[in-house]
Amino acid sequence: MSEKEMTIKKKLLADIDWNCAIPSLVIVALIALPAILFEEQTSTFVNNFFNTFVEATSAFYIVIPVFLIGIGLWMAFSKYGKVVLGDPKERPAISNFTYIATLMAMCYGATIMRTGTIQWAYIAEDPPFGIEPYTNAAILAGSAYSIFLWGLQLAAIYVITAPAVAYFVHVRGQNNVKISQLCRSLLGDKFADGILGKMVDIIFVIALVLGAATTIGLASPVLSAVFGELFHLEPGFGLDFIMTVSMIVIFTTSAFLGIEKGIERLSDLNIYLMIGLVVLIMIFGPGLFILNFSVESLGQYLDNLLLFSFYSDSLNFGGTGYTESYTVFWWAYCFTWGIIQGIFCALISKGRTVKEVILYYFGTIFLIVVPLSCILGGMAVYSQLTGAVDVFAALEAGAGPAIAKVLSVQKLAPVIMVVFFLLALTFCATTMDSTTYTLAAFASKADIAKSAPSKSSRLFWAILMSVSALAMMKVGGLGPLEVVSGIAGVPIIVITFLVIFAGIKMMKQDKAWVTHVRPDDWDAEKAPRAEHVEDRLI
Repeated sequence: MSEKEMTIKKKLLADIDWNCAIPSLVIVALIALPAILFEEQTSTFVNNFFNTFVEATSAFYIVIPVFLIGIGLWMAFSKYGKVVLGDPKERPAISNFTYIATLMAMCYGATIMRTGTIQWAYIAEDPPFGIEPYTNAAILAGSAYSIFLWGLQLAAIYVITAPAVAYFVHVRGQNNVKISQLCRSLLGDKFADGILGKMVDIIFVIALVLGAATTIGLASPVLSAVFGELFHLEPGFGLDFIMTVSMIVIFTTSAFLGIEKGIERLSDLNIYLMIGLVVLIMIFGPGLFILNFSVESLGQYLDNLLLFSFYSDSLNFGGTGYTESYTVFWWAYCFTWGIIQGIFCALISKGRTVKEVILYYFGTIFLIVVPLSCILGGMAVYSQLTGAVDVFAALEAGAGPAIAKVLSVQKLAPVIMVVFFLLALTFCATTMDSTTYTLAAFASKADIAKSAPSKSSRLFWAILMSVSALAMMKVGGLGPLEVVSGIAGVPIIVITFLVIFAGIKMMKQDKAWVTHVRPDDWDAEKAPRAEHVEDRLI
């Protein structure tokens, strides 16, 4: 480590690039302030704007994720797929199990617990394809759509920039992960070092902070509803505050410890908790129904994959249906997270090939995410069909209370609720500590190829995102912020394609498919393990 970096590490918050951080935070405050001071007016304006936004951009948002699937599969199975993202003689820095667990926690987190359990009901209330609402056909379509939300398109959005970032850091040994610097090979020094490059970096930080604050704010009510149902406590901001603080303590501690000692261990814990929850539901719950329903839902998903992928409800001149508007919002919202997912995935992918990174990401979908969504959704559907819970009526109080009601009527309900709560808590905490770590790396002046971002900078960004979320929850301003963070996906899409093409150009310049591949006699068992930058942290 250089003397300059040693000095940076010793000074509190000295490694933060304030030229990028301060303008970003000022703009975030200017965006959030109206929602705090004028919640009703802001909500009305933003929602009206979003309806117009959906009508104008639906075709764009529907096509782009499908296009990214094609790019991802092409990269995996083309000559670029064998390029090693690190030293070709080394094996990956982390084990396959921990790699999958970390990807799962970072990319899907507590949101899968929320949408997996209850999203089918929102669709069944306003189903696509002319299906009658509240019918069994509508419920099945809703379950298939829930799978679609966590399917191939989402995986492509999240993983598509990872190979470029990983090549930039682990092969070329560049000292930061700023978008402006990633695009230097594509757009030149004038862009990377000029005002346009700085604007791109600022947009990225804005989108991330808004998205992170929104995610915390959406997860906390679910946690507080389940906790309140379990201990018979009244819901409200006080309970939301306690849940949020608990989450903050976990993810700031984990982010403070770093990737190997914090994030990876918490991710492993998530997998064990998830297995425990699945076993409890399948054995003591309606396991046979869930199995049959899951198979049928998966069949509906596969049968309707093209219909869901290109559904724009274009013949409905009377307005925008739920499925169309939510699909547009979901992809827009996910794009705000896409590059941060790619950056974090790149940081933990040292020693893997481009093909491995992409296929592991896609594989995680069908090995973990889809089954979990089907099991949670099947449990809730069974409660609706048997009359144990009127899920549609419960939704009037919000997703959190509806989920809590469903869990409360299961056999061994207290045990299932405790495991569900702990899993949702650690899932969300892992998502946020991964985000904190990545944001600290992005906004760092230190050499990320050689050392991790300082603990003080990680703590700074963790506190900032948490305070933002709590402030918005206090005034009920998350609705507008959620929509704004989704709309922020528009410039992020442009940035996404810049990063993709920059990565391809770097590999072309280096002829990486020739110069940076595994030796013919490479043996994974004998190869030394790639070193984490975390190992050099002081």
